[in-house]
Amino acid sequence: MKGSPNEEKGVRQDMFHYLFRAKDPETGTSYSWDELADEANLLVVAGSDTSSVVLSGFFFYMTRYPRVYAKLVSEIRKKFDNVEQIKGGPKLSACQYLRACIDETLRMCPATPGELPRLVPKPGMEVDGAFVPEGAQVGVPLWPLQHKEEYFGDPFIFRPERWIADEATGVTPEDVAVAQSAFFPFSSGSYNCVGQRLAIIELMIIIARMLYLMDFRLQPGDRLGEGSPALGWGRRDKKIFQFGDFFVGQRKGPMVQFRKREF
Repeated sequence: MKGSPNEEKGVRQDMFHYLFRAKDPETGTSYSWDELADEANLLVVAGSDTSSVVLSGFFFYMTRYPRVYAKLVSEIRKKFDNVEQIKGGPKLSACQYLRACIDETLRMCPATPGELPRLVPKPGMEVDGAFVPEGAQVGVPLWPLQHKEEYFGDPFIFRPERWIADEATGVTPEDVAVAQSAFFPFSSGSYNCVGQRLAIIELMIIIARMLYLMDFRLQPGDRLGEGSPALGWGRRDKKIFQFGDFFVGQRKGPMVQFRKREF
């Protein structure tokens, strides 16, 4: 960390600084160049591509649900007196509707929409009543799971209120618990995303600062990312963000116009 007593003068102590110097405590060996390249690839994809997919989805749905956009802008601009207050901490964490909008975006367009495969260990295991032999590859695709009517009422509607128990909206604590039981945008278990908390804080800061300082709208005439009849059954809804599964989601658009907020 910058300013720490052990900082080397003139040396930037980022992630790669520590990867280059990492040694196995038992053998004293360091990462090979191939291993460093693999680590770099993982850090770039996991630390940037995933967040950019979620932000694309956020812009898409905000520009198509003006009620949600207005409610979120109101929360952020009432909560903070200036942009410098928007940083990780209790005040940002208290932005309940902001977090609900992020969770709803993660539900509608998870950054890794397909299954994250796992190998069945010895001697095999039972999955949903069926025996699966050892060595088989299994996984649960996130996109269909998080659009299942059983857990998410109106699953193709962008509705952040589903994450907040409130008598006014008719959402009960039990409804929220059911939704959370099928919500795994960062995977689950011992191999889930180690950076998920950092990712959420990063998204909250980016979105809150952006909405505090600027207004935005869809570029007139833009249709990137929309469903259409030409795409076939299941992909015809113009209000559903279309993206492909290439481990991380591949998408186009939306094109958004920004302007500085008038204080």
